[in-house]
This record gives sequence, C-alpha cells and structure tokens, in this order.
Amino acid sequence: MRSAPGLLVGCVFLLLLPLAAVSEILFAIDPEVTVHFVAAAGFALLAFAAFDFQTPRWLTLAACVAATVSAVTYLLQGVSNLVPNDALQYVAFQLLGQQLERVLPDVLILWFVVVLFTDSRGRTRVLGFALVGPVVIVELVGYGFSAFGGSIYDAAPILKAALLLPFIWFAFESAKKPAPDATSATLLRPSAASA
Repeated sequence: MRSAPGLLVGCVFLLLLPLAAVSEILFAIDPEVTVHFVAAAGFALLAFAAFDFQTPRWLTLAACVAATVSAVTYLLQGVSNLVPNDALQYVAFQLLGQQLERVLPDVLILWFVVVLFTDSRGRTRVLGFALVGPVVIVELVGYGFSAFGGSIYDAAPILKAALLLPFIWFAFESAKKPAPDATSATLLRPSAASA
C-alpha cells in the first residue's frame, strides 16, 4: 500500500455525508456538527499523507499546512457548535472560516493536481483526471463568480459535494502499490559490463 493515511483520508471523506445523515437519524445530532468533526479528522490525516507522495518539497509542506489549518478550523467549528461561546464562534467562523476556508481547499486541489501529473500512473491516473478535473473547473468558475460579487456555491449548492470527488481518486491512489523507484532498480540490476 502506498499510503495508509491517504487511504483513511479517502474513506473518511467518502463517509462524511452518510455519517452526518446517520448521526442525525439515530442520535438527533445536527449534521453540521458531524461534518465538522469528520472533516477535521480527514484533514488531520491528509496532513500526514502529504509526505507519502512525490511532489516538490515546498508544495508538500504547503499541503501539510493547509490540511492542518483546515483540521483546526473544522475542529473549532464543531466545538463552537456544541459549546456556545461568542469568542470561539468568532475565531472559528469569522477569523478562520471566511477567507482561509476559501483558499485552503485550493491549495489542496493544487497539490492533488500535481500528484496526479507527477506521481500517478495507469488507471488511477485516468480516474484522477475524471474526478479531479471537474473540481478544478468548478473552482475556476467559482473565482469568476467571486470577481462579480457572487458565489457559485450559492447559485448551485450541490457543487459543494463535488469537492469530495478528488478523495475518491485519492483513496485509490493511496491503496495501490508504490511504483518501484527507478534509481534503486538500476542499482539492483547487474550492468552489462560486469556480466
């Protein structure tokens, strides 16, 4: 397996909506609370998984930081839903939740795209283009909406669910065997001159 934390990330995000529905039905827990805590766990795992893939060091670190800040933000939002506190509410939703929550997913999407182009192979790469590509398009259109003072997610709220698509690909990418390292393969093969 290429990345156990990466596989868990994919599973956590794919279970996010079903867990929110089940927790509401069985335990009368507000789905927003469940979404915040499950997303916090998923982003925390993603911070660790970022180091299992071959991307430029600066981008790996940026993805790790973006995932960590996202995990903290979602955790604080979940806590603030359970514990009414104006200061916590302000930090979780206004300070961290407004601008950062808009930019951090784009850092992670950029990292997914770079993993897709530089470190993905075969069928999972094809799956990646099919699932990550539409999310990139939605985000670019979203920036166009923002330039005119609107929000694509207000116009079509279902598109928020599209942000989960890369995690399907990421689960498959994480579950496959790592590609053999070309440098170690050549070191293990006897050269023609020594034969």
